Amino acid sequence: MSPRLDHALHTRRLRLEPVTPGVAAAAAMGRAALEARIGALAPSDWRGAYVFDRQRVAVDEPSVRYALLIHERDRCVIGEVRFDRVGPGVYELGYGVIPAYRRQGYAVEAAGRIVRWLDEEVGAETIVAGCRMDNVASVRTLRRLGFTLDGSTPNGNAFWWVLERA
Repeated sequence: MSPRLDHALHTRRLRLEPVTPGVAAAAAMGRAALEARIGALAPSDWRGAYVFDRQRVAVDEPSVRYALLIHERDRCVIGEVRFDRVGPGVYELGYGVIPAYRRQGYAVEAAGRIVRWLDEEVGAETIVAGCRMDNVASVRTLRRLGFTLDGSTPNGNAFWWVLERA
């Protein structure tokens, strides 16, 4: 069973708000309800792929876990992070940041906090992430977090990156 993030995680600039059933239900009612629930704006350029896509909302697919990246100072959602158990001791990581907040280290900050949580509180042995090789920003993020290129292709145009924790 995948870990359940049931409390917010914090970094220097971000609050990683877990997408609990309550947050997912608020999101299903619309942007205003979500904003009231999380105490932050959900800007129009944030697609909310992991919250508003009813096929993948945490309530409907409990094995996948998501957290919203909330910029503490600006009090707005700037992206999301996804983590899922894909095997014994193995977790997959994904993330996204809206354009206005890219190239400022937020993906490294947020993904790094999830990696630390998976390591310290969940006991992850290995963390993997799929990334297209032409996604230079994501490649840099994974390298900064200590991931190494595995070389296998998950879907033909992306490669797996691996972080061994044990």
